[in-house]
Amino acid sequence: MREYNELEKELIEVLKKKNIKYYSCIKKLNIDKYKLQFLNTGTYDNENDNSSVIYLNYNNYKFLFMGDAGVNREKDILEKYDQSNIDFLKIGHNGSNTSSSEEFINIINPKYSLISVGKKIDMAIQKNLY
Repeated sequence: MREYNELEKELIEVLKKKNIKYYSCIKKLNIDKYKLQFLNTGTYDNENDNSSVIYLNYNNYKFLFMGDAGVNREKDILEKYDQSNIDFLKIGHNGSNTSSSEEFINIINPKYSLISVGKKIDMAIQKNLY
């Protein structure tokens, strides 16, 4: 298990004081009849690669939420888990050039993808497209 940074330590303390359960390094979380599977591949020096990557099969639709994972984490996920033919992909790290490698996208073959970006980033992307 990795060490927590100061912000994480503060958050854990607040959760304890409020009697809110906190989980670390879990493999799955059951919600009703559905299961969120956390694709754990190791501990990384890069904080972004330590973010949660979550897989969900919802009524035979495959969802993959990449958090801020980069290309190194993507490679490890491909080696450890079968993630082909994803229906919905939430692109990692806000669509930055450190994630969503061509190899990764080709293997998981998402039908739909979502990139979450801020207004200023979105405008910069639009300017580069036109």
